[in-house]
This record gives sequence, structure tokens and C-alpha cells, in this order.
Amino acid sequence: MKTINPMIEEIHAFRAEYARKYGYDLRAICDAARQKQMQSGHEIVSFFVQTQAVKSNLSLTNQTNHK
Repeated sequence: MKTINPMIEEIHAFRAEYARKYGYDLRAICDAARQKQMQSGHEIVSFFVQTQAVKSNLSLTNQTNHK
């Protein structure tokens, strides 16, 4: 038997209404979230770490084979 948790049901209802509001378009939902984030006035912190691409030796071997 499934236990009904009112808090979880509220979250699901909010999520469904939010998705419906933006036509179930993930891009529109994310754009709206970013806009709300920018308007909040809070500091925005990103933990994204950009890594440098590693050079491959494959390109060098392919160049020497074509000579």
C-alpha cells in the first residue's frame, strides 16, 4: 500500500502547475528560473569547473599517414 505524504503531493502539484504554465517546455522553464534568480538580488554561485581539452596524439598520427 502506498503512503500518501501531503508535502510530496504539494511538491508534485506545484511542479505540474509550473510545467503547465510554461507549456511543458524545458527551455522556457529554465529561462524563467534564471530570470527569477537574476531578479532575486542574491549572489549567484556556480560550482562548474571548466576543464581544458586534452590534445590527442591521434591527429598527429593521422597527419603522418597521409604523406
